[in-house]
Amino acid sequence: MTSRERVLTAVNHRLPDRVPITFDAEPPVKAALSRHFGTATKDELWDALHVDTWFVSPSRKVDLRKKLSDSLSEDMWGIHWRTVSYGEGTYTDPVHSPLRGDLSIADIERHPWPTRDVNDFSVVREKSAAQPDRAIVGTCGLGVFFVASFVRGMDDLLMDLIAEPDRARAVIEKIHPWVLHQVKELMRAAGDVLDVFYIADDFCMQQAPMMPPAVFETFFLPYIREIADLVHEHDCKFLFHCCGAVRPLLPMLIDAGIDILEPIQTRAAGMEVEGLKRDFGDRLAFYGSIDLQDVLCKGRPDTVRDEVRKNMRVLGDGGGFIVGPGHTYIQPDAPLENILAMYETAYTEGSCT
Repeated sequence: MTSRERVLTAVNHRLPDRVPITFDAEPPVKAALSRHFGTATKDELWDALHVDTWFVSPSRKVDLRKKLSDSLSEDMWGIHWRTVSYGEGTYTDPVHSPLRGDLSIADIERHPWPTRDVNDFSVVREKSAAQPDRAIVGTCGLGVFFVASFVRGMDDLLMDLIAEPDRARAVIEKIHPWVLHQVKELMRAAGDVLDVFYIADDFCMQQAPMMPPAVFETFFLPYIREIADLVHEHDCKFLFHCCGAVRPLLPMLIDAGIDILEPIQTRAAGMEVEGLKRDFGDRLAFYGSIDLQDVLCKGRPDTVRDEVRKNMRVLGDGGGFIVGPGHTYIQPDAPLENILAMYETAYTEGSCT
């Protein structure tokens, strides 16, 4: 099978020739792997790890990020981001939410919301054509809750959802059309060459969702359903990212149309692989699952191999599984030998025949 055939066979709940493999990591991890394999390009590194997926996204028409200082910048939403070093690399942390505090609906209306026409989607076809054998995953930005939590501030947004629903709705209704427009434009420009559409929205913590399921259903499920409908019109699968204890939301998410769940954070409450496969495996494919909280970062290569074998056996039973990290990006605290053990085991022992 080609990588594309392998991924699509798995997400359609049939057995491929082997369990498909996905990968992404922070830059220091990619650099260490490239040194190990002697690879010079992303394509070569993906080949060395036997990766079956390839993400594509639009480019920016204009740079909408303002530099405020050497370590501080402002994005098109008005959010300030600080670049913070952790030794081997950097992260950007949100340090200012422009709509934080006791605002009126009029204040929200007056905020300088960004124009929708910021992305160049014409490049997506070219990027996809450069990977004819891999499964192409298209993405165009974060989901509504993610953006709203940065614009309003997580604590204020969560309180609004319960105590000031009109204010929460005013923020969400400014962001939802922007996100939906990007999905529409991506699908219009390249829906016929994409195999999967991906969007990320972290609604959950380690022990539970950040809001009651009924609140999630009222404020956020409708936009997820709209995206799913758009994606399915183009015969794409919908890959939805939500970290943490997402199990209480899964019946609603599946009903709304998500086909694949990432990243399967197995140490979160209710996210044991046996229960997920038993209760949802006939309607949902699983993407990721190799634990980054304990196993990949703190375990030994044999522990990693055992986790990969178990998850391939359980989640891959009858198809419906793409093996990869249980967080989108492998972190620099994961020892190289553990990462290699993960990918060697997935490739050499993932046969489904």
